[in-house]
Amino acid sequence: MSVHVRAGNNKHPVTIQTVTKADDDFSTNAAETVVTFGKARASIRPVSADERTKNGKLTMEITHGIRIRYREGVTPGMKIIKDRGNRSFRIVSILNPEEIGVAMDLMCKEDV
Repeated sequence: MSVHVRAGNNKHPVTIQTVTKADDDFSTNAAETVVTFGKARASIRPVSADERTKNGKLTMEITHGIRIRYREGVTPGMKIIKDRGNRSFRIVSILNPEEIGVAMDLMCKEDV
């Protein structure tokens, strides 16, 4: 199987961001610092959705697969922001199909 990253399939402009949490010794809420790592075009596809009740509240977890051209330095924990539509995704894991450095499949959770 050959991995192709066709420009026409990557129709969503996205921003890749690094997220750093500043630890605060006095509270449990750590402030996030967000820095733009780069821009890319991506194909975005839903993978699954799950509704659960946690502590009496309904929570939803939506996962997506996002494919971009291979880019050195992209790591789990970074964010993908869809430039049109204002949606954000946290990268959970990264797959490098066929290990040839052509494409990256980012397994992400959508921030809802």
